[in-house]
Amino acid sequence: VPIEYQRIASGVELRGEIPAEVGIRLRGSQLALAALRASSVRLRVNLDRVRDGLNYIALTAHHLDLPPGVELTDMRPAFLAIEVRKKDSIATPSTAED
Repeated sequence: VPIEYQRIASGVELRGEIPAEVGIRLRGSQLALAALRASSVRLRVNLDRVRDGLNYIALTAHHLDLPPGVELTDMRPAFLAIEVRKKDSIATPSTAED
């Protein structure tokens, strides 16, 4: 399923390889699984508490919006490694006075 990154603080940017998806395994009744649309399942990751440098985010079922009767049995990877850096400020060239 695709990963949707939310609440990225202004002033920071994601660096390096940014994971785009995770593999999941679900369990539920035949009816519940048949009604589940793969395109509607997304993994939402809140990045409002990341710090400068490498951040490890453990992935759990609460990151997924699953309908009643469907439960998560496995997710790979089980955590994300996200590198965050402060955005470089744009330096304005100083003018030398004669």
